[in-house]
Amino acid sequence: PIVRMKFRYVFGAMNIGYMANNVLPFRMGEVYRAQVVYQLSGLSRTAAFGSVVLERVIDLVFMVPYVGLAVVLFPLPGALRQGAYVLSVGAFLLTIFFVWAAVDRDRVLRMTARALSVLPRQTASAANELFEKFTSGLVVLARKERMVFIVISSLGLWALYAVMCYFVMVSLGLVGTDLPMIDNNVLGAVLVTLVITTIGFVIPGAPGSVGTYHGVAVMGLSLFAVPGDRAAGFAFLLHAL
Repeated sequence: PIVRMKFRYVFGAMNIGYMANNVLPFRMGEVYRAQVVYQLSGLSRTAAFGSVVLERVIDLVFMVPYVGLAVVLFPLPGALRQGAYVLSVGAFLLTIFFVWAAVDRDRVLRMTARALSVLPRQTASAANELFEKFTSGLVVLARKERMVFIVISSLGLWALYAVMCYFVMVSLGLVGTDLPMIDNNVLGAVLVTLVITTIGFVIPGAPGSVGTYHGVAVMGLSLFAVPGDRAAGFAFLLHAL
């Protein structure tokens, strides 16, 4: 709604951002993607970054049903359960704010301006301008006809991630062999692994989440009594895919 971009440019910017995530630390590829969108379309970097943030929040929101099912199917330890809850609640709160900012943007901008008025005039003006541009990247949420496609594609995407986890488990002999905790609860094991490895990606760290992702994946599979060497093999293969 805020700029016209051909699909191949959007697709290209996304892939460049993913590439940058693999060579830059702290998931800086998300910021770099906004720069690429600016170069391709002229859309302000702040508005482009707003759309990237929205995309990531939508990702997390539609992971929540899978988190809920994982918690029901398998008793996560306290710290992991709390982490899953915090991630879910945070995603919902951000979504509520983003929807509000998209549907009633003028009021949100006025309230933000009042809140920032305590700052020096020049600083407040710059902050207001940045926030105004950022929220322009959220206006897709105000278009109800797009939401059906967002819901279907997002739920489908997470289902495909779960299927990939399952097939990697099968390919490495973690299903149907000598691991009864997985065999007795295959769906629970897949969903718990999906949620935990996602947390490993969300945590800012080394380029491509190398190390963080693998450590979290090994820890997650240890809940199902998977030996460390086999869990490490799973983590490396799934991360590569």
